[in-house]
Formats: sequence, structure tokens, C-alpha cells
Amino acid sequence: MAFPHENALNGQDCYKTISTDYGEYWSDPIRFPIPVCHRPVAELLQDGRILITYRYLQGDGGTE
Repeated sequence: MAFPHENALNGQDCYKTISTDYGEYWSDPIRFPIPVCHRPVAELLQDGRILITYRYLQGDGGTE
């Protein structure tokens, strides 16, 4: 699973993509339920859960 970075600075929702062959091929982007998600980073925790951190960035590009 990967969470592509969004660099448009326009407040898009988060997307994920999935590979079942160790990254050779990836699924089409799938909307993920995190609103206005800028530069998500996913980390697998020791207990098997996934922690996702991101910058909450609304559509003004962080300028206001």
C-alpha cells in the first residue's frame, strides 16, 4: 500500500494505491477517508497497525 504525495496545494483528499506483487504493478488510486491530506506518510507499527501522519492543508495552499 502506498499513499502518493499531493503537491498541488489545493486541499485534495487522500488517495491510496495497492500492489499485490511487491510493487511491480499498482492499482488505480482509491480515495481514502482523510480530508485535505497533504503529503501523507504511512508507518507500520510493531503491533501491526498502520499510523498515517499528514499535513492538514485546505485549498488556499496554506497562504491564508
